[in-house]
Amino acid sequence: MAVECTGRNVEVTPSLMNLARERTERLERHLGGPARVRVVLSQERHRFGVEIIATHRRRRWNAHEYTADPRAAVALAFEKIDAQAKKDSEKRRNRKDRASPRLEADGEGRAEGVPRPPAAGQRHNALLVVEAHEPQPGAERERQLL
Repeated sequence: MAVECTGRNVEVTPSLMNLARERTERLERHLGGPARVRVVLSQERHRFGVEIIATHRRRRWNAHEYTADPRAAVALAFEKIDAQAKKDSEKRRNRKDRASPRLEADGEGRAEGVPRPPAAGQRHNALLVVEAHEPQPGAERERQLL
C-alpha cells in the first residue's frame, strides 16, 4: 500500500491522511492486492477539491470531487474509485467466464444447422443440389430450327 497525499493551497491534516489510508485498505481488499494511491487536495474559495488517482496491476482509476468539507470530499472520491474498480473487476470476471454464443446454442458445442467439420484425414464432401426444371414451351421448337 502506497498512499501519497499532496496539498495545493491547503494543509494535509493527519486525520485526512488516516482517512485516505483506511479507504486505500478497503480498496485493496476489493482488488485483491496492493494499490498505489495519489490523493491531491486543493482549496478554491470556500470549497475543497480532491483528486484521487489509483493504480493496480496496470489499471488506473481517476476520481474528482468538490465539497465544502475536505473529509466528505475524500470519502466521496474514494467511493467513486471503489465503484470503478468493482465495475472493472466484474467486466474481467464476466469476460473470463463467458462462453461463446455458438457453444451455448447446442449442447455439443455446435450451433443448429452448422455441419460438423470433417474428421482428421477425411475429405469434406459437399452435396450438389440440382433442381429439375420443366422445359419451356418454345424451347424444343427452337432447337429443331437450329
